[in-house]
Amino acid sequence: MPIGPLPSLPKFRTDLVTRRLCATAHLDPWFTREVLAEYAEDGLQAVGLPVGVNVIALVRHARLSESRLLRRDRALAALLALLLALLATVVLSLSAGRTPVATGALAGVLAVFAAALVVVHRALWSAWQLALELGDGQQSALALAPPVDPALEQRLASLKRVNLVVYHESVAAQNPFVGSGWRISETVWTPINVGRPAKDAAGNPQTPIPFTAADLHGQVARRIAKASGLDGLSVRNRLYVKGHFVSQLPGALPDPTQRPLSVIDSDWVKAGAAQPTSGLETYLCLRAIGEGGKVVVSMHARAQLNHPLLTWEINAYVLPPLGTRFLRPNRLVAGPLRLRFRAAEDALRTTPGLLFGSARALLRRSLDTASGARALEKTRREIRKGYASYDYGTTNSLRERAASWTQMGFAERRDAATYFKLMVQAVLSSTQEFLEAHRIDTFDLDAQQQQIITTQTTIFNGNISQSVIGGANNVQNNQGPVAPPGGGSSSGQQSGAAAPAATP
Repeated sequence: MPIGPLPSLPKFRTDLVTRRLCATAHLDPWFTREVLAEYAEDGLQAVGLPVGVNVIALVRHARLSESRLLRRDRALAALLALLLALLATVVLSLSAGRTPVATGALAGVLAVFAAALVVVHRALWSAWQLALELGDGQQSALALAPPVDPALEQRLASLKRVNLVVYHESVAAQNPFVGSGWRISETVWTPINVGRPAKDAAGNPQTPIPFTAADLHGQVARRIAKASGLDGLSVRNRLYVKGHFVSQLPGALPDPTQRPLSVIDSDWVKAGAAQPTSGLETYLCLRAIGEGGKVVVSMHARAQLNHPLLTWEINAYVLPPLGTRFLRPNRLVAGPLRLRFRAAEDALRTTPGLLFGSARALLRRSLDTASGARALEKTRREIRKGYASYDYGTTNSLRERAASWTQMGFAERRDAATYFKLMVQAVLSSTQEFLEAHRIDTFDLDAQQQQIITTQTTIFNGNISQSVIGGANNVQNNQGPVAPPGGGSSSGQQSGAAAPAATP
């Protein structure tokens, strides 16, 4: 008997990761600074790929958080100046025997503390309200914060179409696929002979159609989304370039004193597939994002054609869920009255430190900005004068630094293995279809398909808490704790900052 319509199970929001990052930007000033430094401020190094993140929404919320903190500190600095003046009045009045004046000044001191408490509470409550709205509200994260500079938003929007990735020399040996996360497989498939012509129905050899690796990349990119069966699979050919080499790639660095472009003419991308050189190679990049964006699987494939042999280089990576640092917004969930009490308690606890540290915070912010600007200008002068070659590459991405392998549960490991298996199968079937269309015998490929699938998709065996996962059914232990390739200041874990820094 057929089963009738079934109820729909609840699902994670498709923008879950973006919303958690935006909420954290309101609760963690250190993370706010990190977001703006990477995506919104002047610089020279390439920007890491914002995989599965609405980076425009994230920058909007980071700017909103920063402006709120700046207004708070300025108001507190003004109150601090008034407080010091009132305290001086109290001392001078008492020494002169003017008790009524001293009493009035002392009342003013109490009023200043009350005003400071209101300032801190308002900033805190505003941040909490937005964090709660980002957690449970229906409005999009993009709509909950005002727009920033249109030119900046246009540049951030171009990151969705990235076809040029510039990586730093320091990560070239370990992980040029910056921003992709933890490596789960790295292999080169056994070469297949593409020099044998296919036969027609009568058994006569056909004339093969010549092709290049770039032709194969293009065909597989067009075919693979359908062949994989993965909804929302992202497929794009990208040119990966070492940071020192990007200045030699025409059009990639219009201004040597600015960041390299993230989108270049597609002919250069095709050239990187057909005629790769050391440090300039094109990869077919496949990306599948799990439910809610919690886990992201990326596969970087490169066809190598040394006639008559063809092989694929396969590199697969996983971005785990966000670390515990980004679960803090969830802890704000409470009844309205209890949340009000918590806000008042936090404001009482942090107001004295924020009040007396406000002038120092403003001064430190100004000094850091000026110091960064001077260092950047010094580097630009050296570039203009040709004193040194500059490495424009990035070492990782904000999403990669925010991830934590310890958050990879059973469901995430299972989904990652499934996505990778489907990607491998899609590359194989698309390659076979391409070779058949070019009248090439696929006997070698047919013989290898089952072996490739068997040995390169069972990737999550054993204890993974201190490991990276290798191909061919094995786990390779790291020396020391797992960390995102290239390192980073987020590391997905709770920041060790002092208590006042964690309160907007």
